[in-house]
Amino acid sequence: MNNEPLHTFYSNGKLLITGEYAVLNGARALAVPLRFGQEMIVNPSKTDKLLTWEVADKNGRWFSCKIQLPTFEVIHSTNQSMATTLTSWLQATRKLQPQFLNNDNGYHVSCTLQFDKNWGWGSSSTAIANLAKWAKVDPFHLNRLVSKGSGYDIACANHNKPIIFQLQSGIQTIEEIDFQPAFSKYIYLVWLGVKKDTNESITHYQKQDTVSPSFIDEISALTDKIAFAKSYEEFATCLNLHKTLLSMILKTPSAQEEWFNDFSGIVKYLGAWGGDFVLATSTRPEEEVRAYFQQKNLPLVFKWDELVIE
Repeated sequence: MNNEPLHTFYSNGKLLITGEYAVLNGARALAVPLRFGQEMIVNPSKTDKLLTWEVADKNGRWFSCKIQLPTFEVIHSTNQSMATTLTSWLQATRKLQPQFLNNDNGYHVSCTLQFDKNWGWGSSSTAIANLAKWAKVDPFHLNRLVSKGSGYDIACANHNKPIIFQLQSGIQTIEEIDFQPAFSKYIYLVWLGVKKDTNESITHYQKQDTVSPSFIDEISALTDKIAFAKSYEEFATCLNLHKTLLSMILKTPSAQEEWFNDFSGIVKYLGAWGGDFVLATSTRPEEEVRAYFQQKNLPLVFKWDELVIE
């Protein structure tokens, strides 16, 4: 008997280093794919016209539901909100590919996150990217139907090098770059212990009336300087300018101003401000940096090279 899965798909997790929010207005953004992502295994089901969908992360299974096909009616779910989100993704996928899940077959889908779902590394974007691969549809088109985001996370899902991402007039430009800073030993990624809703953060940003073409140009210029910095000093200086500029536009204190003003280095929010991960950079000894965040009750500290695909 053949026990091979019908399909297996994989997409990388992501972090947005520069250009948060501004990328929606055409700014160049530095984004990096992670060594951890999401695998989706599709098997035929013993029950016709039934889709069973299960999701697990490093802590075990956290979501399952059964969906009637081809109507996408939820029969059973462990989380109604998640089930609603999933069915909206499936309906959008069918809009792009009318034959998707539109026959008498049944399927069992098993999704495994290689990271904690609360870390903000792309539990949604990796799922959308895998779904697009299964249905053979354009992942960016699918993402635009279901998300307010720029699509940089979808790009990271399908690229195995750091990228400069730009979105202009609905068209994405993706440039793979060599981003292997000699000073990477001074770069840390720290989890704040708070999950941030990206769509809510984007809505807040879009209400600001201070976004100008010159602001977008400044962010793009800083992205290029950070991505191609030759020294730690240049990297840190540009990070500091970037977070200060965003703070002014968002009318929101930066992470460093609010929580880490006594840190010997730079601390910058990544992606949606207020949650998920921050980037911290310091030339102080590693044990000192870790002790600082431990004292702030933030023990989850990764080194750059542990996470980022370079």
